[in-house]
Amino acid sequence: MNARRWLLALTALLLAAATTPAVSAARPYLTVHLAQQTISFSPDGDGRQDRARIRFSLTRAADVTVRVERAGDVVRGPVMLGRLRAGVHAWTWDGTRNGGPRVHDGTFEILIHAEGGGQHTLVGVTTYVDRIADAGRLLTSRPAVYPKAGVVSDRVALVYLREGWNAEEAATPFDGTYEPRPVLDLQLTVVDGSDRTVWQRGWTPQYGWQDGSGLTFTFSWYARGPGGEPVPEGTYTARVRVRDPAGNESTYSAPITVSHQQLKAALWTTTVPAASATRYTPAGCGPSCTQGCFPVASDRFPGGLSFRACPDNGSTRAWLSAAPPVLGAPVDTYRITATGGPTTPGTDDVGSLSGYRTIGPGDATASMPWLHAGLVAPPYLPDQHASVSWGFSTSVGDSYDIASFTVDYRYYVPVG
Repeated sequence: MNARRWLLALTALLLAAATTPAVSAARPYLTVHLAQQTISFSPDGDGRQDRARIRFSLTRAADVTVRVERAGDVVRGPVMLGRLRAGVHAWTWDGTRNGGPRVHDGTFEILIHAEGGGQHTLVGVTTYVDRIADAGRLLTSRPAVYPKAGVVSDRVALVYLREGWNAEEAATPFDGTYEPRPVLDLQLTVVDGSDRTVWQRGWTPQYGWQDGSGLTFTFSWYARGPGGEPVPEGTYTARVRVRDPAGNESTYSAPITVSHQQLKAALWTTTVPAASATRYTPAGCGPSCTQGCFPVASDRFPGGLSFRACPDNGSTRAWLSAAPPVLGAPVDTYRITATGGPTTPGTDDVGSLSGYRTIGPGDATASMPWLHAGLVAPPYLPDQHASVSWGFSTSVGDSYDIASFTVDYRYYVPVG
């Protein structure tokens, strides 16, 4: 391009810039952003979460109206908030309906409608009104704890069973088939006879999948102070404070005795014919419990059980339990010993004792390793059945008969 043509092009560009009106910046689209999607409160006048404060922000100025609905019916509003600027705002609901009286407990929708510049938008916050605290129970695994025991590091388990606890649901991992419960905040405190706090713990999940929505919450107290020293002998009280998302609180108590006696190990043993062992179906084990086959009476061992090959190529199994006649504790342990042989002598068939030990081939005896007994504060038991439980099974193609089961239960008693 020569100099003359370049000058003409530049002149045309400058003229165009001078005569073309500037394009104004696009006006922001009107949107409402919520600080929370759900909220819980309890308008009961106790000073804890008596009001629902809804926080929201506008991307531009708008006329804002709020209303509260339940199942499509308006119970409060419409409330005109007027012209609000862009930015953060809030509206508070005290739980009353139009006309003054408070609403009943239930689920409500707080709807925020914004209109401005020919644009409008509607958003909602699900709101739970709840004035009733969780009505659960605080249980202890046993009434006494022995912090000076040398033979075992003794402890007492304190278990909060929340309202609505049931064995089936407690044993079933959440799968979406029932409504999840609100998360609870728990604080456990142990006080002495003068009401002085000697130990305190908040609920801390032991596993990543745990939170405060469970059915059971377990704390362990070793009756020791901050430095690990045993607390003095005497009567103590465990208190659990339970707070729900709406701010409702409830407190439950249980007595605990601290003794400085020494403990010694004791052993309870029983041997029962396999067919006489208590049989049960574990709570919450689902469809797998009804698949496969169950044992039948043994032809080899009188009073025994025969875990014969399953015609549908599934596993043959049974769940069994025992309840020692002693007051159990979390430090107690047990083991199971099985005695038997292949259904057809001379074969190399084997069986499995709770997945811990293989018994066979041939006639044999096998013992599980020592396991900790379950928490035995009624009614929270392993499998919600008994403090000692185990299983026996045979794999596809194997047939094995059990003549008897021996239960060894090791527990601890005060010396003297």
